Amino acid sequence: MTSERSVCGDVHRWLPFGDDEMKELRSKTRGDRPPGAWVESANRCEVCEEIEARVSWFGQMHQVPVAPKHAGGPMAVHWPARP
Repeated sequence: MTSERSVCGDVHRWLPFGDDEMKELRSKTRGDRPPGAWVESANRCEVCEEIEARVSWFGQMHQVPVAPKHAGGPMAVHWPARP
């Protein structure tokens, strides 16, 4: 994920993921999920398409981006470094 500002600036219009979208996101990101972590929910900005996930890790909640970790890579949850 880059540090560039999105077309929304700092004001996004978030739409929650539906059940099918959540199943797909969890399935695609299962391989890099740390032990004790879970994707609780996710939202997509209806303007710039940026995705943020709400994740729990050892009982702590984190708001993290969901984007390729490198250009052209697969979508990935950017898990916090430590809980």
